[in-house]
Amino acid sequence: MSPSGKRELTPQNLRLLLFGWLGLSAVAAICVFVVVLAILGKGGSAGVAARPTTRPVVAPTTPAAILPVSPTAPVDLTPQIIQDTGVFGLGGQIQPYLEFAHKDQMVQAGMSWVKYQIVWTPDAKPKDARDLIEFAHQNGFKVLLSIKGELNPSKINYKAYLSYIDRLFSTTYLPDAIEIWNEMNFDKEWPATDINGASYVNNMLAPAYQIIKSKSDTIVITGAPTPTGAFGGSCGQIDTGVSTVYGCDDNYYLQQMRDAGAANYADCIGVHFNSGATSPTATTGHPNDNGTGHYSWYYQPMVDLYYGVFNKPLCFTELGYVSSEGFGTPPVNFPWATQLKVAQQAQWLGETVSLASKSGKVRLIMVWNLDFPSDAPDDPKSMYAIVRPDGSCPACSSLRTAVSAP
Repeated sequence: MSPSGKRELTPQNLRLLLFGWLGLSAVAAICVFVVVLAILGKGGSAGVAARPTTRPVVAPTTPAAILPVSPTAPVDLTPQIIQDTGVFGLGGQIQPYLEFAHKDQMVQAGMSWVKYQIVWTPDAKPKDARDLIEFAHQNGFKVLLSIKGELNPSKINYKAYLSYIDRLFSTTYLPDAIEIWNEMNFDKEWPATDINGASYVNNMLAPAYQIIKSKSDTIVITGAPTPTGAFGGSCGQIDTGVSTVYGCDDNYYLQQMRDAGAANYADCIGVHFNSGATSPTATTGHPNDNGTGHYSWYYQPMVDLYYGVFNKPLCFTELGYVSSEGFGTPPVNFPWATQLKVAQQAQWLGETVSLASKSGKVRLIMVWNLDFPSDAPDDPKSMYAIVRPDGSCPACSSLRTAVSAP
């Protein structure tokens, strides 16, 4: 400081002022730059034209969302019942009990029907049949009810039989089909003194049909005769060496039924075919064929005969192939059972059902049988069964394939 009290501008002071001014200028410049950048960052690009480019604009890739994996629902591999189409149906005969010991095999075989055969007596109660029908319906099956009499009858109380039919069809549960009697061309099933197709039609089939149709749309099937040529082409008797047997060849008996008007009192003609030992397409080669080529040994000739007489649909209420494989010696009257293997039984049942379902002539086949045991040494029922002694059912797959084919 000068003696006068004023500050002197010395070189040192000038340097301080210069550096201070430069520092303030730098700070101010930095602040202005920051403000300009802020303004440009907010909206400066709105008025700037896009710069042309030859490079494609690639949108940024968004990673795919990772969705939670839901557990796979279990697949039901259990075969379902193949429903009757109204054109052709397949079933099997089982014993008239309130149980299905082999329901799974029936379903696997493509069966939608079950056959029960009831032995009628004058004191029989319709409730027993109704319980069977209800049980089968609850398990998803249609029912063929075959109602026959006791063996070796000396007479038939037609009035009592028709009364039973009337009471049966007055109940809640009705059969889907009914077979009126069984093998009535033999004295084993019909009085020997009255074996005649006209007697069967007039005394039993016609009045039963009228009762049934007045109350339901149940399919009425004629009783299936026994296929035979033992009576020389007509009716008569034969001596077996043990007893005398009365009866009629089934082709002759069918003509008697036809002439009595049976076609007017039936929806379906009952047929039995249990003597086959060849492919269903064969017409020769049966071990018991003595060279005559009798139709009863072969499937297709049976179809041609029965359909030709009536020109109506056929219902095979029994159809089976017998094999003694796994059993031993068959009954003396079934010698061909030793030649028929279980594999052939399975194959030919499938082939038969395939032919029948496509023929336009067969409405129904009931396999004889599903699982019957034999009652005596001369009884081959168990050898006909498609459920074999070890519980297997080789025929089930071939049957299902045949019935489910287009």
